[in-house]
Amino acid sequence: MIVRAASSFDEKLRPAALARYPTLGDAPTVVYVAPGSGAAAAGIQRNDVVTAVNGEPIPPGGKPLDVYARFVRGGDSEPLVFSVQRAGEARDVTVAPQRVCSYPVASSTSRRSTPLPTARASMSIAA
Repeated sequence: MIVRAASSFDEKLRPAALARYPTLGDAPTVVYVAPGSGAAAAGIQRNDVVTAVNGEPIPPGGKPLDVYARFVRGGDSEPLVFSVQRAGEARDVTVAPQRVCSYPVASSTSRRSTPLPTARASMSIAA
């Protein structure tokens, strides 16, 4: 799944980001779920707003993707519990990490890319 937040875009780029993703807010929002991925199997859907991972709240505003990234960058294969808001309703969704490729995936929560372990590739993030 790909998660983005409006607050992670530079002010000059934010209008273009919001034009592409009109439901984007300052909290991490799912903008894509790969068919057949662990996130899809768990029921994560586009426009779900991630409010916590493994019980740790993700504060809106600032750099919410930094908090989110700490979890998806981990190299273990333990399932993650995502607390999401969907159509005004809160729910917890457990996602089992799944290998989806055999090469490192890059995260772009900042201006420099950091490789993600392949075990977490199905839960990559993008700013």
